[in-house]
Amino acid sequence: MTAEPDGTSGARPAGRYGERRTSRAGLLVIAATCLALLGWLVWAALAAATPDVRSTLISYDVIDERQVQVRFSVTADKDASVVCRLEAAAASGEVVGLTEVELEPGPRELRQLATKFATRSRAATVTVAGCRVRAQD
Repeated sequence: MTAEPDGTSGARPAGRYGERRTSRAGLLVIAATCLALLGWLVWAALAAATPDVRSTLISYDVIDERQVQVRFSVTADKDASVVCRLEAAAASGEVVGLTEVELEPGPRELRQLATKFATRSRAATVTVAGCRVRAQD
């Protein structure tokens, strides 16, 4: 300890002047809670990063002013029925065609499908907007 010019020590008595000290037990509880939350966050992120169904657009062809053809693949559990939403958009970005296609269970996890669907006007692009496992009835 160092002495002040008036001869007193510079340390304050514990518990005075509104000072609080955090106990080690309190710090351990806070650290354990933070670690548990961090662990849960990592687990949730990894679970969301590996979806049950993945889709890939292989190709599309604008047949005419009112129709497009699409080839795409889907990776999902081979015993699951999958529903995919396909969208066709004009050059302006406006959706001009929309359909849902169901893929039945198959012998492999990777399934490919080609389909045609109607559009209101000429499409400039086609996307697989998303696929999901069909709910069991």
